[in-house]
Amino acid sequence: GDTPVGVEADLRRGMLLTKEGAYEEGVALLHAVAVQHPELSGQVENVFLEVYLQLKEREEYGAAATMYEILSALTPDRPDIHEKLAELYALIGESHKAIDLYERLLQQKPDQASPAKRLDALYAGTAVAPSFGEGDNMMDRAVTFWSTLAGTYPNIPIPYVYLGAALERRDETAAAQEAYRHAMEIAPGSAEALYRSGALEVLDGAVDTGLAKMREAVVADAGLAGDISRRCDQIAAVLVEQQQHEPALRLYQTALEVSPRDLWPRVHQGELYERMGDEQAAAGCYRDVLMAVPESPVTAKLLDRLLRQHPSGGKTVVEEWRVIVQRHPEAAIPAFYLGKALESAGDRSGAADYYGRAIQLNSALSEAAERLRSLETRPPDQ
Repeated sequence: GDTPVGVEADLRRGMLLTKEGAYEEGVALLHAVAVQHPELSGQVENVFLEVYLQLKEREEYGAAATMYEILSALTPDRPDIHEKLAELYALIGESHKAIDLYERLLQQKPDQASPAKRLDALYAGTAVAPSFGEGDNMMDRAVTFWSTLAGTYPNIPIPYVYLGAALERRDETAAAQEAYRHAMEIAPGSAEALYRSGALEVLDGAVDTGLAKMREAVVADAGLAGDISRRCDQIAAVLVEQQQHEPALRLYQTALEVSPRDLWPRVHQGELYERMGDEQAAAGCYRDVLMAVPESPVTAKLLDRLLRQHPSGGKTVVEEWRVIVQRHPEAAIPAFYLGKALESAGDRSGAADYYGRAIQLNSALSEAAERLRSLETRPPDQ
């Protein structure tokens, strides 16, 4: 086209420098080209994106962060670039820099759901894994930031939602409920406020109304299914500790209805049934998980232990594992447990076959290799 030769040369040189990791020079050169020739800005953006994706694929997040630091200094008015830099800071463990940047972004645009959610997770993570006793500071910082933001923008629900989350972490549940109520007054459709408010109601003993809110929230925003399922799972664990078995079972059930692909609640439900002495229901839970995800070592161990203690419904342990192996012939873990069951039943050659198959499918299964070796070196029982 009409691009002057010098500009083409600058563009090419900037691309090369940036791709070679000479970010100071390369990024500045490309940025200058984009500013002087807006028609080339799309090409320049593509270079940055391409380099970013390559670095991300190689997990060189530090280098990507360096590139975006230079880029964001040159583009103060580009929140998308600043958000990407904050994301990279979080990936390389520079939580404080990420928090600073997300706070600045939200002070300018407080209705951005994605940075708000990431900032909340960083506040929570730093409060859980504090360095230099800053956990409490971080909880206070979160409450201060969100309440200030809510005061500055009283008509936007997001600051109230995360103010509620921050107050919950300080165990100030009444104040948290108040914040969620505020969010729902501003935006009656705020699914996030609805489910968090429902969760607090369940913890407070109002299981029916709380669960109804949580279900309603999923209908309003299907993207929250994973969060709501995890929250139900966490609350159920609290209730199990308090010996409240029936409501805990209902929470596990809700978690599974809300997000059928998240299977941990099913495992935990099985463990609760075991506690309650209902071995058959427990085995059913573990079996469901293994039928869906056969390479689940924790669940396989739970099922195997349970079956050996309480053979269910006339089926032998061998028959139980054979059903799972037939459904998932490509899975190593069920093959290993079928081997163990055959060995216990006295079928040494059958056991050796399945240990061999398990090792073939997953060479890292050291227990299968050990058992196979001991079978080969131990004389048959007389």
